[in-house]
Amino acid sequence: MCSDGSEFFFLTHAGDPDKLVFFLEGGGGCSESSSCDPEGQPTYKMTLQDQPMPATGIFDFDNSENPFSDYSMVYVPYCTGDVHIGDNDAVYQRPNGETFTVHHRGWLNAKAALDWVFDRSFAPDAIFVTGESAGAIPTPIYASLLADQYGNARIVSLGDGAGGYRYESPVTSQQDRWQMFNFVTQVPGFGDLTPENWSFEQLYIQAGQAFPEMTLARFDFASDAAQSWFLGSNSENETLLENLHENNADISKSLSDFRTFIAPSDTHTVLGKQAFYSLSVNDIRLRDWVADLAIGEGVDNILCEGCQAPEQMPSAETE
Repeated sequence: MCSDGSEFFFLTHAGDPDKLVFFLEGGGGCSESSSCDPEGQPTYKMTLQDQPMPATGIFDFDNSENPFSDYSMVYVPYCTGDVHIGDNDAVYQRPNGETFTVHHRGWLNAKAALDWVFDRSFAPDAIFVTGESAGAIPTPIYASLLADQYGNARIVSLGDGAGGYRYESPVTSQQDRWQMFNFVTQVPGFGDLTPENWSFEQLYIQAGQAFPEMTLARFDFASDAAQSWFLGSNSENETLLENLHENNADISKSLSDFRTFIAPSDTHTVLGKQAFYSLSVNDIRLRDWVADLAIGEGVDNILCEGCQAPEQMPSAETE
């Protein structure tokens, strides 16, 4: 169900049964009364509209340039405020003492879509797990579940527009309104995940170490305005770009096959937009970079000019 108790559904596109895109929609998140309250200014979508799958970016199956034009696709909408990893009906309290309930059922919803895939007779040999914004965060989790189910498949996981979140403190029981540890620790390779070592980067590390053949990657805009807004003052760095560099470095220390693409802009996400085909950095088209990832070709880390972290910037003497 959605956060307000309304009906959840997921969408599918029939293509080559040997190729699968598993996509997790974005749309914000919440874990406290002020941002979860449907009568206030909620930072997430509370219900789903009866609408078709998007038709731009990687969803434009009629575009011959789309590297996924012949893939089957499962599209998981988002309406639970828990970045697709909630398993709890959380009760929140307003300043006036009134309470309200948010159904953080993101895990159960996405699992329903996964179960639909697993119940089919086909066994894809190429799987691309991706998501935008809030949907980008849990991509390593769902990639691991798919890798465990289809051990011979080539698995690629790409998160779009969520690489800059970096927080100082571990998760507390009060903060874990989503009760994510109820199920995340049951995912193959995630059994030792705890509130103390939890981070979005750790999800990549756990997945990559559990399934070394898996390719994990992230795309981000260097000045993503939406990520910067959600971070607010809850960051140890002054800029999103610094967060991106530190987060990506943390993952790269543990995983050799982790790849990143950082582009200049304050735009938020790219996979579902026409810019997916036109964006280039250092003469490398994002579309080509993603296409190579999907087929198992090696790609370089792409960093836009001027997007170095301060300590990486050349000095005046060496410019």
